[in-house]
Amino acid sequence: GPLGSGKIMPNTVFVGGIDVRMDETEIRSFFARYGSVKEVKIITDRTGVSKGYGFVSFYNDVDVQKIVESQINFHGKKLKLGPAIRKQN
Repeated sequence: GPLGSGKIMPNTVFVGGIDVRMDETEIRSFFARYGSVKEVKIITDRTGVSKGYGFVSFYNDVDVQKIVESQINFHGKKLKLGPAIRKQN
């Protein structure tokens, strides 16, 4: 479409609503229940401050839909989960 199409990144989950107190290790250990975590990437601004969202990618085939549908509370906040879409420029 005119907004630019995106391609779904396989075995990767978008994670939003990440509390500033959460670090990558904590997120990694949590998502390990779904599969072998390859990478946790928290998006930061130029100064290194977390923007509150990121991506978790897995080595093996995981059911992204199942993960997205699970209600995950972290530090009393519900994480916003979704399929990871790579913007095509």
